[in-house]
Amino acid sequence: MFSGFCASVVGILVAARLSLGIASNGFWELKAVFIISYWALVSLEL
Repeated sequence: MFSGFCASVVGILVAARLSLGIASNGFWELKAVFIISYWALVSLEL
């Protein structure tokens, strides 16, 4: 279960990194990291 969670986080990080690669803006990158971190915390709560 935990390995699946890690795989999901890695997949989202890769997808975010690819989409951010088009418009490499530090602000959006920071915002994406915050959203991913928040999503990870919520997932752990469930």
